[in-house]
Amino acid sequence: MVLLSVLLFGDLYAQIQFEGKVIDSKARETVPYVNIGIVRLGIGTVSSVEGEFSLSNKAITPGDSVMFSAVGYETNYVLVKDILSGGTVYLTPKIFEFDEITVSAKKLGRSKVYGHKIKRFGGDLGFVEGEPGDEMAGIIEIKRPTYIESAHFIVNKVCGDSMVYRVNIYDFKDGILGENLLTKNTLISGKQEVGTISVDIADQNIVLENDVLLALEFIEVDNTYYANDCKGMRFRYNGTKQGNYLMRYVENSKNVDGPFTRALRVNVGFYFRGRKLR
Repeated sequence: MVLLSVLLFGDLYAQIQFEGKVIDSKARETVPYVNIGIVRLGIGTVSSVEGEFSLSNKAITPGDSVMFSAVGYETNYVLVKDILSGGTVYLTPKIFEFDEITVSAKKLGRSKVYGHKIKRFGGDLGFVEGEPGDEMAGIIEIKRPTYIESAHFIVNKVCGDSMVYRVNIYDFKDGILGENLLTKNTLISGKQEVGTISVDIADQNIVLENDVLLALEFIEVDNTYYANDCKGMRFRYNGTKQGNYLMRYVENSKNVDGPFTRALRVNVGFYFRGRKLR
């Protein structure tokens, strides 16, 4: 449920501003870090950990559609004019149906790395001016059905103290961006540190059958040590002619399903550990 208060100014240069809180329709609890976007304009924001948000722009009109999306919930669209009348919007939890997976030596192969576990220190890359909702991703090639146990991100440098990122895994069959395959909000938070960040996702029962994007979404960081070329964590990479490093920005409609673009022809140090299904 989204409880919104909206201000509409009537003069030519005024802007619509709305703010509120995102709440689970069944649990009646706030939903953190919800992606919120104006579909026509391709602009958006991300709610806070308490589910609170605000968004304003001179180009917003009462007829615009506002998209509310969160991992594990059905995406909902609300017209600005309906919000203006004091409407309430519900985010409904998704119902996931899984094929049963028995993790045993008979069903699964040995644990392997999928992606780029870059061992040499090399260079690093990350967000220069990260905005909530910006994402960076690596293409992970999958040749056979593979049960995913964990996701990993190699950090070379940190700028700041605390941080919050969100892990996303997008279907990327034939190079076409598809749906997020994770079933719940999967966050990396706490103190930033150099080294490999590992996230256990075995409980989400994910079996990949084709290429995917393993992505980190920028939510927030402590800017104490902000520098011109560094905000948050910077991740290891190595050079290549093709490269798997992609970026997606809020200003490019990230919050309304905008595209990823190839930022540099390098491989970023993102990888899975998983087991092929026999």
